[in-house]
Amino acid sequence: VVMLGLAFSIKLQTILVAPFFFVLLMQKRFKVWHFMVIPAVYIVMIVPAWLSGGDFVALLTTYFRQAAEYTELQLNFPNIYLFFDASVSKSGIRTVGVLSVVFLTLLSGWLLRKKEWAAGDYPFMALTSIVLVSFILPGMHERYMYSADVLAVSCAIINWRYIATAVGIEMVSLIAYGLYVFRGRGMMCNVGFTIFVVAIIILVIAGKNMLGRGHGNKIRKD
Repeated sequence: VVMLGLAFSIKLQTILVAPFFFVLLMQKRFKVWHFMVIPAVYIVMIVPAWLSGGDFVALLTTYFRQAAEYTELQLNFPNIYLFFDASVSKSGIRTVGVLSVVFLTLLSGWLLRKKEWAAGDYPFMALTSIVLVSFILPGMHERYMYSADVLAVSCAIINWRYIATAVGIEMVSLIAYGLYVFRGRGMMCNVGFTIFVVAIIILVIAGKNMLGRGHGNKIRKD
């Protein structure tokens, strides 16, 4: 949890793994008070900037200000918000998107609370969390799924059956960067979105099959 706090102190995109850690909480692998370490670590991390002359309140609210800085539903990222017209109320759609992530988190915790995971399942479930949240969370930029890029390769190394998923996710990120670099639109967006959807379907099916089988190397909760 300390490392999670360090990650959050550096990048807000750490919230993409929120469903994953909520599932672990529901499985009693963590206690609620453990997560209080995250804001504590964040405060410790901003102390050097504060001592250097930074405004303490401004440092505490950095992420709130960043969230308000960009009003676009997505920035060069081929998720579901590609298809929303510019005339649509962005604030309303953003609210629905955030609430959808909250619902996904709660639903994941409830459905998976009694499931047993093998050691190799953890990176896969973290990857699934990042990919699903990236798909439905508004305000995603082209570079925000970098953690999924790393985890996808890790999962493919652990189990060759995830190679197709890893390739799909890397292609989504590559297309997202291409949208930024080449100011691409139209067909490029549609291809990225299609690959994204296919990758999610493969992840969900693989996750269902994985959790439906027995495990030989379970990690004890204590």
